[in-house]
Amino acid sequence: MSRIYSPYRVLGLYSSDIPFVLKYVPSSGAHYAVVPVGERFNVYKLPKLTLVGSSDSVETPIKSLASCGDVLVASSGKTIYIFRNSRYLLRRLQLHTNDITHLCSLQNLLLASVDEGGLTNVWNSKSWEIVSHIEFSTKSFRVTSVLCPLNYKNKILFGSFQGPLQLWNVMSRRLLYWFKGFNSSVTCLQQAPAVDVCAIGLADGRVIIHNLRYDVTL
Repeated sequence: MSRIYSPYRVLGLYSSDIPFVLKYVPSSGAHYAVVPVGERFNVYKLPKLTLVGSSDSVETPIKSLASCGDVLVASSGKTIYIFRNSRYLLRRLQLHTNDITHLCSLQNLLLASVDEGGLTNVWNSKSWEIVSHIEFSTKSFRVTSVLCPLNYKNKILFGSFQGPLQLWNVMSRRLLYWFKGFNSSVTCLQQAPAVDVCAIGLADGRVIIHNLRYDVTL
């Protein structure tokens, strides 16, 4: 029997319920999986999942993680933590008044942070100053997932607990399109290999492959 798809290591034994992120280092051509584990994250070199490092600890468990240019960004409580060299704590950003739930990198130039109160801050990834913000009413649109679609400059797709999705230009603060949704809460969003296409995970267990440009399910 072929062993081409035999397991190598089960990441679930080494991680929390917070999604991992992939990081590419152009200087070495290496890819890494960055896996949150409580108050820190572990860094595994791909494809063999070799543990190469562990980050400095933060005060409380990490709730979201993103790769943004040369740094890794984590959120815990109301604080955003910036890490250099994939492990060393560089600085803290503390301008949210509610716990942060999601982080999203936009072409490695901007970082969006979403909190429980419905506030989305957009940060310049060089100066770490807020350059834009959007506020949602959690009663009508509570953000449960975020995605910067491939080649969509300055744009974020927001999924909601209520079911609909919204596509925003976060720099001009313009709502570009409202997707009516699929009669279930959005739990995750993932870019497909094709431009304009993403996977939408729903609370009822369905996964929808959807073309954003034409608002058509494939």
